[in-house]
Amino acid sequence: MAEELPPGTIRFSSRLTSISTEPAADGSSPELAVVRLDDGSVIRSKVLIGCDGVNSVVARWLGLSEPASSGRSCVRGLAVYPGGHSVKKELRQFLSHGLRAGMVPISDTDIYWFVVNNTIPAGKPPVKLTKKEAGGDPEMILREVTDNLGRHLPEEFLDVVRHSDRDNLTWAPLLYRAPWAILTGRAARGPVTVAGDAFHPMTPDMAQGGFIFPLLADTMWFNCGDLTAPAPPTPRDAEEEAGKKSHAHYQ
Repeated sequence: MAEELPPGTIRFSSRLTSISTEPAADGSSPELAVVRLDDGSVIRSKVLIGCDGVNSVVARWLGLSEPASSGRSCVRGLAVYPGGHSVKKELRQFLSHGLRAGMVPISDTDIYWFVVNNTIPAGKPPVKLTKKEAGGDPEMILREVTDNLGRHLPEEFLDVVRHSDRDNLTWAPLLYRAPWAILTGRAARGPVTVAGDAFHPMTPDMAQGGFIFPLLADTMWFNCGDLTAPAPPTPRDAEEEAGKKSHAHYQ
């Protein structure tokens, strides 16, 4: 996809500082979205779709409710076996009271793993993470998993955890936006809307995708359909088209 776009279209490490709207000077759309970045650059577009994650700046600008805690947090890691591993290529999960862990090989040398555990009562505002949860010390996260959270898990899983790449360890709360907040919230304002986790942050539980996909598709069509449609022809366009038809008839 990137190869089909003009050079400079994709920008990395760009922090959004403000969003606003302004009338379109050429009349091609009712309003333009105006985005200002931390490097001082300004981008104007017919449509702004915020896909900036659970802590979305765009969702906050639209006035959507802040995500709430699901009462759980998740440690995620990537184990690396340079010489290859012997783990069967299938998803394996381990369940116990207040905890769910799993692992799945993604290549002959790498295995993705996770541990989800209960933290605070669901529905409460997100709590401030401790240093270990914030990921400031990968070794501390690993010790918490092997010596505390996962001490009763099979040794095969703990061995995978110990082989983790320290640069690919995260520990974060699982946040969500309640379905009624999605249905009653303002998902668009003029040319600005949201999608993905910015719109519907949710926990990785079964069957939620079936609910959210038609809602997201309907929201995108309703909010952006008219904005992405071709502009109506101007009188000059009509004259040029009539001239082409007349020329073709003469030939």
